[in-house]
Amino acid sequence: MSNITQPAAPTAAQKQEARARCDRGTQFFMQGKAGEAAAEYAAAIALDPELAAPYINLGLLTQKSELPDKALALYERALTLQPDNPPLLAEMVLLSQKACAWDKTAAYAPFLLDMVRKRRAGIVPFTILGTPATAEDLLLCAQTFCRGVAPPKKSLFRHNSRPAGDKIKIGYLSSDYRAHATADLMAELFERHDRARFHVAAYSYGQDDGSAMRKRLLAAFDDFVEAGHLDDRAAAQKIYDDGIDILVDLKGGFTPESRPGIAAFRPAPVQVNFLGYPGTMGADFIDYIIADRFIIPEECEKFYSEKVVCLPDCYQPNDTHRKIADPAPTRADCGLPESGIVFCSFNAAYKITPQVFAIWMRLLAKTPDSVLWLLEGIQSVKDNLLRAAQGPGIDAARIVFAPKLGPAKHLARQKCADLFLDTLPINAHTTASDALWAGLPVLTCVGKTFAGRVAGSLLHAANLPELVTESPEDYEAAALALAQNPAQLAALREKIEKTRLDMPLFDSKRFTENLEKAYQTMWQKWQAKKPPRAFAVAEE
Repeated sequence: MSNITQPAAPTAAQKQEARARCDRGTQFFMQGKAGEAAAEYAAAIALDPELAAPYINLGLLTQKSELPDKALALYERALTLQPDNPPLLAEMVLLSQKACAWDKTAAYAPFLLDMVRKRRAGIVPFTILGTPATAEDLLLCAQTFCRGVAPPKKSLFRHNSRPAGDKIKIGYLSSDYRAHATADLMAELFERHDRARFHVAAYSYGQDDGSAMRKRLLAAFDDFVEAGHLDDRAAAQKIYDDGIDILVDLKGGFTPESRPGIAAFRPAPVQVNFLGYPGTMGADFIDYIIADRFIIPEECEKFYSEKVVCLPDCYQPNDTHRKIADPAPTRADCGLPESGIVFCSFNAAYKITPQVFAIWMRLLAKTPDSVLWLLEGIQSVKDNLLRAAQGPGIDAARIVFAPKLGPAKHLARQKCADLFLDTLPINAHTTASDALWAGLPVLTCVGKTFAGRVAGSLLHAANLPELVTESPEDYEAAALALAQNPAQLAALREKIEKTRLDMPLFDSKRFTENLEKAYQTMWQKWQAKKPPRAFAVAEE
């Protein structure tokens, strides 16, 4: 018989005190008092080790402190206490991807997808983008999630027609009016809108970072409305009171900091999903999604609750005023070898999968003197990637990490790379545009969902279809062939640099005009009381 004494079960008083300490910790957490919050959560765990909430909350706090491995351990403990907790499981899967803790992703992603297919509530669709989720899974997940945020029908706003000939009032809803990838793409579009036909307003619920981009955006709109202090209903009321005709949700409802509850009140008669979230919102309060025919082939429209509006070239706008620092750094400045092929991928770590990383390692093995250049993340992510490289026997010195830099310097250093290697199932989006703007060839592999088809769309709009592959095998073979032919890589770079301003991808005037045609058509349909219908903007 064991002599080990089992810990006594907590008393009712201890359980009550544990819940109180957990609640107090959350109050501290909301006030930004991390140390006090952590102490309260730890005290709650000591009082009642079987209470899941303090493990979850302490995990969130630890995650914000950039300690993903510790956070994952806390989440795993919470999951043993609450195995039927879809939001917790979703957070675990996403965090494991961000940390490149691929064993955790492999262990938990199948259970998460099973919950999605069983229509379990509380799973944010963004959390399954990097899993083997199908387009049908993403639609189902979005529909289930949006049912949870939809207000009662009696609280929805009603809209009446107004006289024709007035300017169309466009409202852009976002938390990203700052130094952010969305702003990097959209700034020139906001500035170029035809003020003779459109009144353009921003509804911001994000922070003012005081950046040059923030100042530029403040000047780009006819109205700039701070809505961060308003709850969803009050923000929707403001949009309604301002008479917005077309509300464009630039967060798509499911990206970090998104607030789909605002659009759920239907504050505008026409509502659009655009750019921020690469997929369907699955919501009956969103009428259209902006795409192109490569992003959403006609046979895939059934996986979108919105009516698909296809722009002629590419769904993604670009800012042609992005500065590239001059002079560009040398390879030595960047910690790169002076000779040999430099493969790079400046995508966020959560987009890197073990399957893609294995391809990259094989490319390094087959290409002597080559290196892989990645964005520098927190130490645990670097450690996990370097550990993964040990399996195929790749010297850690051949993986170089690039520290964070400002936009102009980041664009300039990409001139030191030879080939940008894309990721799947989530492609490079703004990152691919940045590379092409800097003259760096991007090699992609086409996926089966919106997020996995973006780089292919960009490359077609850049007149570089030869860099779009259809399978992982073709992607690997194409990368190896290019690495073995530096002259071809140099020719690609020269082509990009010489034709950049002639590419449809970087024709901001053309893009703005096409998007405005789309808005005009949407508005005419509504004015004529016709239901939303999918359509393509005609090329002139």
